[in-house]
Amino acid sequence: MIKEYLTQLSQELKLKPTTVKTKEVGVFEFEVDPLTKVELAEYELGITLKTELCETPTQDTGELYAKMMDANVFGIGTFGSVLGMSEDNKFLLLTKYIDYQPTYQEFRDTFEDYVNAVKFWQEKAEPYQGPPS
Repeated sequence: MIKEYLTQLSQELKLKPTTVKTKEVGVFEFEVDPLTKVELAEYELGITLKTELCETPTQDTGELYAKMMDANVFGIGTFGSVLGMSEDNKFLLLTKYIDYQPTYQEFRDTFEDYVNAVKFWQEKAEPYQGPPS
């Protein structure tokens, strides 16, 4: 189902056909733009969306992490997604779990909100990138 939804979304957005890549059975990568790739995994009872926002920040990390914690607790700028780190602590992640099988329109709306949250947090994290001060 997800592969079909992503193919339809690619066509609607007039993106190139290579925008959707199969990583493994039930797991796909959708390239929104060169800086934004969304990994989608389909399960029996839902879908997970995951994006590496950026490398782990090196400057004023406490300030950014406090903003992320507030966002997770109060839902600020996350559209129901969760901010976190990769297992190896090299990347900041945004993850969303859709706990049902959505219609195409529900998927499209949720995906659009998710990508907006990704862009928002990429911009929020950008000033914290670079060598430590």
